[in-house]
Amino acid sequence: MSQKIEPETRKKIDILLKKCGYSELTPLQEKVVPAALQNKNLIIQSEKNFGRTLSFALPIMIQTDFSYPGLKIIIIASSAQNTKKINSQFRNFFIKKLTSLQTITIGTEKNIKKEFRLLQKQPDIIIGTAERFIDHIRRNNLQLDGLQTAVIEDRDIDDYEDFEKDLEFIISKLTIKPQFLAFTDDKNRIETLNHLIKKAAVIYSEDWETESDSMDKEEEMEIKSTETGSELKHMFDEIIKNIKEDTDPVELNKLNKTIKKNVPFFLRKYFTAYLLSSYMKSSPAGRVRKNGNTKTLFLNTGKNKGLYSSELFKIIKTVSNLDKDKIKQIRILDNYSFIEVSEDSADFLIEKLDKWNFRGRRFNISHARNNRKPKFADKGNSDNRGLYSKGFK
Repeated sequence: MSQKIEPETRKKIDILLKKCGYSELTPLQEKVVPAALQNKNLIIQSEKNFGRTLSFALPIMIQTDFSYPGLKIIIIASSAQNTKKINSQFRNFFIKKLTSLQTITIGTEKNIKKEFRLLQKQPDIIIGTAERFIDHIRRNNLQLDGLQTAVIEDRDIDDYEDFEKDLEFIISKLTIKPQFLAFTDDKNRIETLNHLIKKAAVIYSEDWETESDSMDKEEEMEIKSTETGSELKHMFDEIIKNIKEDTDPVELNKLNKTIKKNVPFFLRKYFTAYLLSSYMKSSPAGRVRKNGNTKTLFLNTGKNKGLYSSELFKIIKTVSNLDKDKIKQIRILDNYSFIEVSEDSADFLIEKLDKWNFRGRRFNISHARNNRKPKFADKGNSDNRGLYSKGFK
């Protein structure tokens, strides 16, 4: 559902982005903003933290008529906490564009009387919970005749059925239907939203994730055609396998939350690239691997005995104290494993590691025979599980 943005509109967007502290649209915004500027009703299925707030703030900034007083925009949030978050972001966007714009929140405090005074000021934008919107509609505190846009943000909802009923009530009270922009993080809610909004175009996360993640075919072929590109691709495969098989997902999720909290969205790709560059310089796994001057060792224990890459590295460190540059690759299979080390360390490691007692089973380690030596760089090897590379810390 790709839409082109007119050059003049694109220029306005670029100016607004710069004022808001951003350099370019996210893939999600590239899909949502052009469609919203055509005054279409939209249902957008997307995870949070992909620029959802700015994807509806930008069209509002560009196409809303602020020339008359009164309510023009309502943003219905799923909770008081989300109301506060959206308000913080939204006010920041608008303050940099229109300093006189009146934005208020409702539903963030238990005392509804404080909101009466705010509503008397005829705000341009109201951000609030569905329950509090209903309270004010029933009290006739809201003038909805001039409404231009209604945004629905349903992230992190425990009881969606109640939220759905609240939305249905609010929409039924709108005599003039505004443009609807509905955001949900659950595909199962799309049908419900479509029933409430009517004639809405749907943008799925796959519509922009696939496009943003796909590599240009010519560039991909160029990388594959070079030896370095092939080695890098192999290294990426190793890292991904390690993530899937040897890394604690709880720990990774904690780190991911820390990154999201401290690294701006538009800098994360550079942040990732910087970490990868540092990893390639410091770790044997990150260096373009040379086939010469290494030996592959065969170990008679694998995953079926509970052996994993991280454990084997700790054992190697304990028994041999080898320098990190000496260990090149470790590959854990079901019943046996392979260790690739520098040629001058192979015999030493065999001497230290042979007969080591691991969970009641003695290690039997030797030089790998040619007919069973693993093809580390062979992407087509179907038994390429448990590949792991790192240096000692």
